[in-house]
Amino acid sequence: MPLEFLKKKNLVDFSLQIWNDMRKLIVPALWLFLGFSCSREIGSRNALPASSLVTPDVFRELITYKRMQLVDVRTRGEHARGHILGSIQMDFNDPAIRDMVSSRLDSKRPVALYCRLGKRSAAAFSLLQEMGFTHVYDLKGGILAWESGR
Repeated sequence: MPLEFLKKKNLVDFSLQIWNDMRKLIVPALWLFLGFSCSREIGSRNALPASSLVTPDVFRELITYKRMQLVDVRTRGEHARGHILGSIQMDFNDPAIRDMVSSRLDSKRPVALYCRLGKRSAAAFSLLQEMGFTHVYDLKGGILAWESGR
């Protein structure tokens, strides 16, 4: 009987020691996980790089930010033939583009732009910066680069 009690006590002590050691590892890992996931969800401006022309790989990462406004500046027809899921279509060649931008986009939130090859989105990039948008990203090579993975 006393031998069984000692075995159980050692087992309990051993289990508590393992739990204490694991807790020292789990708590910091949990804080790291929560820190990274919350910074994305909040869409903090400090977490985003400065406005720029970005590669498809960087663009893929940027559009995962919860507050990102994804804008396709091609025509309705081009958009209908295929677009990046979740994008807002705004034809950059439309004379009312400034009004569309003002009414449909929030200048305090980041914007990711794309077109077919990059020419219209580069012009839209300049327009948005002129209108006071501070975090604007242009997909280098447009949707063709996106689709080919370049």
